[in-house]
Amino acid sequence: MKSHVFALCFFGAATALAADPSAPATSAAPTNPGSSETVSAKSPALWVAVHLPKDTKPAWVGDSLAERFADGVSLALQAQGFKGKIGTLRPEETTSKQAAVLEVSLSEWTARAGAADCTFRASLQTPQGDRDLGIFSGGAMVVTPDGQHLVSSSGLQDAARDALAGLFGRMQDSKLLAPD
Repeated sequence: MKSHVFALCFFGAATALAADPSAPATSAAPTNPGSSETVSAKSPALWVAVHLPKDTKPAWVGDSLAERFADGVSLALQAQGFKGKIGTLRPEETTSKQAAVLEVSLSEWTARAGAADCTFRASLQTPQGDRDLGIFSGGAMVVTPDGQHLVSSSGLQDAARDALAGLFGRMQDSKLLAPD
């Protein structure tokens, strides 16, 4: 039961992280596996692919958690100044060699009484080259006005935002993205 409650909190944080009704949709259809279809010129300037640890992904949540986290990554990049269109790349999809792909491997997104942590490794693959952007980590404390520690989706959301804070800067430092 405890893991189901945590998974619901985890899923709720991903939903809250990605929820922004004013933001444009970030998903577009990349190349289908086994198909000769390629990404068109109208495709996003950047694809985001999020990978979850196999042993921590609840089966009943499926890939929607990775997609929701990818939406949160997209929103964070746009808030940090990325001007291009961003699409979400599902694990079973591929892109052409001409597409820029940000790979995010989420290794931790956990909550304990009063604290939440988010850690991931990111890498950028572009036609100009590949770069490991490093490990990003963030945390958040969650304390109610009466001093009680609690675990909430807002704490997980804040931890993810904290971890995502420097991502676009490192992408720019890589010099692999075309200037706006």
